[in-house]
Amino acid sequence: MKKGYVDVVLGLQWGDEGKGRIVHLFSKDYSLVVRFQGGANAGHTVYIGGKKNVLHLIPTGILHNNTRVAIASGVVLDPEVLAHEIEFLESEGVKVKGRYFIDYRTPIVFPFHKKEDGLFEEKGGIGSTKRGIAPAYRDVYQRFAIRAGDVLDKKHFESILKKQIEFNNAVLRHFGAKELKEKEVLEWFDRYRWTFEDALCDVSLLIKDEIENGGAVLMEGAQGTLLDVFYGNYPYVTSSHTILGGALIGAGFGHSVVRRVYGVFKAYVTRVGKGPFPTELNDENGEKIAKIGDEYGATTGRKRRVGWLDLPLLKYAIWINGVTHPVMTKLDVFDGFLRVNLAVSYEMSGKQYEMISPLTSLLERVSPVYESFTDFHGIKYARTRDDFSDGVKKYIRRIEEFIGIRIASISKGREDNLI
Repeated sequence: MKKGYVDVVLGLQWGDEGKGRIVHLFSKDYSLVVRFQGGANAGHTVYIGGKKNVLHLIPTGILHNNTRVAIASGVVLDPEVLAHEIEFLESEGVKVKGRYFIDYRTPIVFPFHKKEDGLFEEKGGIGSTKRGIAPAYRDVYQRFAIRAGDVLDKKHFESILKKQIEFNNAVLRHFGAKELKEKEVLEWFDRYRWTFEDALCDVSLLIKDEIENGGAVLMEGAQGTLLDVFYGNYPYVTSSHTILGGALIGAGFGHSVVRRVYGVFKAYVTRVGKGPFPTELNDENGEKIAKIGDEYGATTGRKRRVGWLDLPLLKYAIWINGVTHPVMTKLDVFDGFLRVNLAVSYEMSGKQYEMISPLTSLLERVSPVYESFTDFHGIKYARTRDDFSDGVKKYIRRIEEFIGIRIASISKGREDNLI
């Protein structure tokens, strides 16, 4: 039997690139879709029949009846959010039970994590979603986190929880906040314990079995490369590895089974929260892009900051992820624009750079160098690349020339097929 393979979908910017929609469009061709990092701080939006669906934990592949989904060990799992998603999807006629899996090693997010996250943010945070992600990952590295497999042994579960509550209550006391009692945390968890029933497994071995039986596996990333905890715009980053290496670690498989790496990026750039943003637009163009592109966070509802497409950072993201298939989204937002700018280099201390590390100390000092493009019309009605206007074709060719790879797919609108 012919062996299967793994493909990976990653974000190449500061998140919100449209990965959820791309995974949804792709996943009908995969037998298993796996979320490998992050938590309920992600918001993957998919429009089906004109109806908006936002999923925070369950991979968007669940919307295809022939696809199973899994939450891997690199994710921090909020069972309350998971329960609400399952109930919502089931109410919409999507069968979830029996089609989703959770790795034994997946850490659990508790109410005290979310409470702490909010307190950190109030004391001058970086723009966190307050979903408890960073405190949950911290407890993993402190080596007393509760993981999904611990649910199987109630006595063991409660003994670990006691230690975790003691530590986290000390943090709450530091902020002068009300501590959480063990009883109320247990009562909270018991309401959602059912989400783990019949779902626990070793996701790494699930992937192995799928590949050995000729299946196709798709990895779904959250956030984006520039938010990676090591390689992103630190400290204005998320708390997990959003890059290709994070997929291998977070889901437990080797690089030899990877066939394609899809890197998703918008035709422009957005980011949420604090941090340097060299191509940011604080003018009518920025307002226009945000309005047309509906640039409001699916998880937080916060308005996103908007800027022109940044090729030096895009080239860096493509390099660090080994992207084989770039995917551009939201090109149609530029339909009718008289002029669109494209950052083709950075200037810093009298020198120009065509690729740069997203270090805060560097991004705070650079000035983008732009090229301008005109003749952006008819994008919404294009069905092939030949249908694009000359200006749009030049814009696409310039990007491809700069990054050294042909853009594999272009997405426009909410439900159109890829070009």
